[in-house]
Amino acid sequence: MGTIEQRLFSAIRLITALMLIFTVVLVFGEVILRYVLNRSLGWAEELLRYLLIWMTFLGSYLAIKGNEHLSIGLFFQWLPRKWQPPIDAVANGLLLLFLGIFTVLSFQYTFKFFSDESTTLEIPMGAIYAILPIGGVLMFYQLLMNRLHRRR
Repeated sequence: MGTIEQRLFSAIRLITALMLIFTVVLVFGEVILRYVLNRSLGWAEELLRYLLIWMTFLGSYLAIKGNEHLSIGLFFQWLPRKWQPPIDAVANGLLLLFLGIFTVLSFQYTFKFFSDESTTLEIPMGAIYAILPIGGVLMFYQLLMNRLHRRR
């Protein structure tokens, strides 16, 4: 199972990095077009918005995978050592509950608006909203795995 998880992590990290590179290039190109040539790519703003949403959810999974969420490390530094495990368990339990509810609702939302089209790109909004349940499942699974590995 570890190799599948590692491949998934590597693939998501690569996809997120490629999205970031594409975003930087697109923003740079849009600035040049807009302020130097007085032109604009009508679809660029919408695509950038959707890329940012996807990068946010994929990046959140990557942060959970590496225990790199800011709140986790920063908050625990101030707690006495004996309080850290129970508070960590409660915090993770609440986050798992939230992610479970979020994932179920995001599946419903994605299917409800799947056939709607985006304004400029005219792609199904379900393709954009799909990151909500995908991200929810990835984060839930990874948080659960992190929790189980900490118990060992």
